[in-house]
Amino acid sequence: MKHILTTALLLALFSITKAETTRPIVKFGKVDASEFAPTVYEVDSSADAVFLYDKGNAYYEGNTQSFFSIIQERFARIHLLHKKAFSDIATIEIPLYTPQKEASSYYDKLDVLEAATYNLENGKVETVKIDKANIFKQQSGNWTTVKFTFPNIKEGSIIEYHYKKVSERFWDMDNWYFQGQYPRLWSEFRILMPQIFSFTFAPQGYRKMDFDTSIATKQYYNILDPNGTGATQSISVTSNAVDRTWGMANVPSLKPEPYMSSLQNYISSFNFQLSAIQLPDQPIKNFRKSWTEEAANLMKDEDFGKDLTSSNSFLNDDLKALDGTDDLSKIKNIYNYVRDNYSCVKDRGRYQTQSLRQTWRTKKGNVADINLLLVAALRNQGFSSDPVLVGTRESLRPSESYPFMDRFNYVLCKVNISKDKYYILDAADKHLGFNHLNEECYNGSGRTINSELPVLIPLAPDNIVETNTTIVNIINQADGQGMSGSFQSNPGYFHSLELRQQVTRNTQKEYFDKIQKGFSFPLTISNSNIDSLEKLDNPVSVHYDFAFKADDEELIYFNPILANLKKENPFKVADRQYPVEMPYKTDETYIFMMETPKGYVVDDLPKSAKVSLNGSDGMFQYLISNQNGIIQLMYKVQLKKATFDPEDYSTLRDFFAYVVKKQNEPIVFKKIKN
Repeated sequence: MKHILTTALLLALFSITKAETTRPIVKFGKVDASEFAPTVYEVDSSADAVFLYDKGNAYYEGNTQSFFSIIQERFARIHLLHKKAFSDIATIEIPLYTPQKEASSYYDKLDVLEAATYNLENGKVETVKIDKANIFKQQSGNWTTVKFTFPNIKEGSIIEYHYKKVSERFWDMDNWYFQGQYPRLWSEFRILMPQIFSFTFAPQGYRKMDFDTSIATKQYYNILDPNGTGATQSISVTSNAVDRTWGMANVPSLKPEPYMSSLQNYISSFNFQLSAIQLPDQPIKNFRKSWTEEAANLMKDEDFGKDLTSSNSFLNDDLKALDGTDDLSKIKNIYNYVRDNYSCVKDRGRYQTQSLRQTWRTKKGNVADINLLLVAALRNQGFSSDPVLVGTRESLRPSESYPFMDRFNYVLCKVNISKDKYYILDAADKHLGFNHLNEECYNGSGRTINSELPVLIPLAPDNIVETNTTIVNIINQADGQGMSGSFQSNPGYFHSLELRQQVTRNTQKEYFDKIQKGFSFPLTISNSNIDSLEKLDNPVSVHYDFAFKADDEELIYFNPILANLKKENPFKVADRQYPVEMPYKTDETYIFMMETPKGYVVDDLPKSAKVSLNGSDGMFQYLISNQNGIIQLMYKVQLKKATFDPEDYSTLRDFFAYVVKKQNEPIVFKKIKN
């Protein structure tokens, strides 16, 4: 899905022109009446708006500041089909870097901005251009947002805009998205890149290009150097270059589906980051940082690692009382102390919001504040400990080969016990136990941050298994007036974490009241309890007794699955282009025993079954029997991997359809006639 390439490699790979699809040529302001005709588009019949054309263009020019400026253009034409799209798409915002410091020589400016609304009136295309008086600017820090809303829009309108942004920040090329919330009939990106600049190029997504051309060319640049003497010197630069255009036709919108990490992982897009510059007859100047360089810089950063280089002696009094019988018990005591005494006010963040001393004093901070304080506390007591950066499942998955820092949004703590033994800790969540993480942190890998060896930390969902065992026993009451039962569930750690959070928000009584209301027949619950709620290192255990009266009907339909019943298949679409990403592997067991209700016999029993998923990827077993009026059922669902490729989707969908079908098959009891 993802590749990291440099511009030099692109030149070598794509020196031959390749075009698979005819590239449409569209000009701003030239809207034909025929473009208003469609009310539904085959690419997505439910779309509220469709991009008829979306083109990006990036190239370089010499500037008056002795170097190059990057020019970035965008031209989009959109058909508005329904009002639902107006709030999302009819207001355009263009961010510009406009530093307030006079000493800064780098800034962005908008050279061209044109926009118009088109409506078909009596067979003629009427145009309403955006009035300059309706273009607004909003300043926030070093950024200015140019903002406008299209005039005179209604269902069926076509809108289009074109802007040209000139930036002296020659390294900052915007990402290009071929795909998004709305479908695109044509999306195109062109780049004219002199070999002076070398960029790291990271394509995202699963769709292949429909159009791809590359032409080797030569470019001439004129650079003006003011040189501070009052005279301006003109410098001419000649460079080999590559003129490359990519295009995609009929690109559907990207919509969230069950068991999917961030949509950004699958949106078809390009990301560029400057890695090196080589001017004619000059040595190469590297901009691309290795992980070792990036980690070393982070350790010097006042908002990340700088505080960790000191002894942080203000922690001495708090920590000296946290003794232990051995190193591991002392580490656990330090972890428990930070987790239990500091409150996380924001559970996402890569940088500190304050110094470690301020976090210690206020007893609160974001996830980076708290887990960096944990690192500092462990180091204070002589333990080898480092921060770990991760990107959670809702963010773009971090690259293992290149430090795209904007993909990280969470900080953990690593503590080393020996050369080959370590623990990963999170003190920001008060419901987590030692060496346990929230499932959101399992998103591929994390990265240890230190000045010597910033190694990868494997955090793949395929490395963890969630085990759940439930036992249900139902017998006839001695007086023959009803039935009573017992329920015992031992959920896995992640379900236990969710339950702890739920009980903290409410109460145990409210939790069991909700369970009682969730049954399809009236019953009463008694002797309910959740064990190990406070033992955060362990899963919880849920148990309760229940009683109910059997319906006095000719036939009773009774579903034996009283917990974790799947009422419908989570995989509804017939085809899926993206992987299924479960948060963990699954091993679920359900054991059920029931006496036949007095006065009834078993009229129909579901059939036993056993199916496998793609051979060894998973299995479902449903074993049921009736022996002398005692019904016994054991079913097991195992998923032996968490991530399934798109080509496995059909069999996974069929597997879950079968599981849902079997789980919803009832036992039929028939009343004995006197």
